Amino acid sequence: AMGFRFFEAFNMIAYLFAVILLPTYARLISQKESVQPILTSSLKILTGGASAFLIPAIFFSGTLLELIYEGHSAAAEPSFRWLMIGCFLFSLQYVFGSLLTANGNLRVLTIIALAGMILNVAMNIVLIPDHGAEGAAIANIFTNGVVLISQIIVALRIFRLEVNWNLILRVALYMGISTVLCWATAVFSGLDAIIDLHPSIGFLIAVILCLGAALSTGILDFAQAVNLLKMRGRQR
Repeated sequence: AMGFRFFEAFNMIAYLFAVILLPTYARLISQKESVQPILTSSLKILTGGASAFLIPAIFFSGTLLELIYEGHSAAAEPSFRWLMIGCFLFSLQYVFGSLLTANGNLRVLTIIALAGMILNVAMNIVLIPDHGAEGAAIANIFTNGVVLISQIIVALRIFRLEVNWNLILRVALYMGISTVLCWATAVFSGLDAIIDLHPSIGFLIAVILCLGAALSTGILDFAQAVNLLKMRGRQR
């Protein structure tokens, strides 16, 4: 319950992408224009922006929980870390789910959602008795992962999209760099003899470093974000 409040709060921010993308996709589809450029830009923006918060959150889980809950239980931290991974997978569904919704593929989306629900219930039944809340969080990851992959496969087939291997490699590089940076920040900010920092300051530094990594690898581009907002504005 502690971790899921963060999940839902971040989901509200990611949901804004659906608000922007749905009419944009609908216009492009109606005009028979390619949706690949806007889809790629959206993936880069959401991946860079979301992971710049969620990766540090994994390494500073105790810090974030302490900011919200007085005397939080350390038992909440493992499930919180799993939930942050699931939150990232869930946020990416807005990119592909909005595309399929704009194209009217609601039946396919319903089938995917139903399959995800069945998988989630089954995994909870298996994992919760032995692993408790952490098991439910792990089930959340697998469910959102399966739903996301299913949406990607369907979108690739319906719109005949090309797999952007360059983007995939960039994302992998960015994720690797960000993970190392967050790990190093968490380690050094916890060693008073090296750097005497409050954990919350360490978390902010980790977020800034991840944003820098996103910019340097080309995952995050503020110009693309501005263009996306301008496209939304022109549709009003």
